[in-house]
Amino acid sequence: MKEINIAEGLGKKILKHLNDYYEEISMGDDEYIPLIKRIIESIHDYEGMGEISDPEKEALKTNLLNYSKGLYVELCQIHSKEDKEDISPEQVKEEAEEFFDYVYKHGRYPE
Repeated sequence: MKEINIAEGLGKKILKHLNDYYEEISMGDDEYIPLIKRIIESIHDYEGMGEISDPEKEALKTNLLNYSKGLYVELCQIHSKEDKEDISPEQVKEEAEEFFDYVYKHGRYPE
């Protein structure tokens, strides 16, 4: 198995466990999303992955980011439904993705 596949599989496992923990303890988004970023960047920057090209590393980073964002959006949709919010699942998805992207980039809530 190629190192890139191992890195992606391990990364997704770690991100899923973090997502479960986030849900379990009701961690704040401003703590959770920066942790995701640190995990993804650590995997991306790890030098022990052998002969992996820069484009492969960038694809890995993108895949892990999209995976973790998908987990976050899924939880937002579940909570919206449980709270019986008057908002469509697509609107929840759009707002959750925008919020996730902002916090991922800036490390804090939007002002």
